[in-house]
Amino acid sequence: MLNVTSSHSLDQALDLQPIDDTRMRGCTQPDWANMVGPFGGVTAATLLHAVELRPDRIGEPLALTVNYAAPIADGEFDITLKPARTNRTNQHWIAELSQDGDIKTTATMVFGIRRDTWSDDESRMPSVPGPEGLAISGPPLPWVSQYDMRFVENPFPAEDAQPSESSRTTLWVRDANQRGLDFAALAAMSDIFYPRVFCGAAASSRPGRSR
Repeated sequence: MLNVTSSHSLDQALDLQPIDDTRMRGCTQPDWANMVGPFGGVTAATLLHAVELRPDRIGEPLALTVNYAAPIADGEFDITLKPARTNRTNQHWIAELSQDGDIKTTATMVFGIRRDTWSDDESRMPSVPGPEGLAISGPPLPWVSQYDMRFVENPFPAEDAQPSESSRTTLWVRDANQRGLDFAALAAMSDIFYPRVFCGAAASSRPGRSR
């Protein structure tokens, strides 16, 4: 039986119990359901959080790569963790999420000790209106209601939507229930962008160019 101590839906989804020295067990949550299985962001967050719970973990998350191999069914799942290499200031982890012995998701993570050093922000915030006055929107899926998403550019298309000239999506987003932003929450939030479908067709005005 899982022991959930927080009432927030994300913390319920992140709740993991140790099985042995290498495995933890969790359970999918209906609040985070997607079209097929759970929302990919909450799966990424759960894998990251599994390493955060390890007593031999070093430092904080620096990098995360997730491979979604197969749909995760509703119910319990196991996460197997392996520290692939531990150096003086960083640590490399391999994680596998499985159900009944069938691997559904794999991930690699790098954790490290952050040291005081110089830094530079390469990205700049786009020039956009504030979230006030923008409508909350998104596809009608359970996990979407966990976020306050206000699209500035290219919202989720409605049934009668026309093709867009740009593949860029710009939006304001925050937790709908005002949960604080930690590494696991950031990992989940990083996957909110919906996939796009592209159709290639030669443009008559410029041969060889497709859009």
